[in-house]
Amino acid sequence: MTRFILLAPCLLLLVSGMGCSQQTENAVFGTVEYSDGTPMAQGELIFDDGTYSDIAPIDAEGNFSVAKGLPAGSYKVTLGGVMEPDAKGNYSPIVHKRYLEYKSTDLNLTVPMEDEPVKFVIDRPKK
Repeated sequence: MTRFILLAPCLLLLVSGMGCSQQTENAVFGTVEYSDGTPMAQGELIFDDGTYSDIAPIDAEGNFSVAKGLPAGSYKVTLGGVMEPDAKGNYSPIVHKRYLEYKSTDLNLTVPMEDEPVKFVIDRPKK
């Protein structure tokens, strides 16, 4: 019984400490525009470091913000929700296809930053 009384506080400290090692979230915000300077007015950015991912919607002015921020790390960035229908109802991307997949994107971001806005410049699809 004495052994249990001595062990109980240690176990309580061990269990209460679990889950306390949350990662610091860093603010990530900025703009997305085409190479001609026109804001990209739709879609979302997907940030993925291989183990963690988050999404930031792009507004009509090309602005984005990751709601909770991102843990420190190096992220590959892809674009989603960037398809538009043509006159026949067929959907085509409004950005170059390399931005659509993790393996082909050349958009990268290293977090943390100096609390400065990020500017992603993207290419339109090739015709």
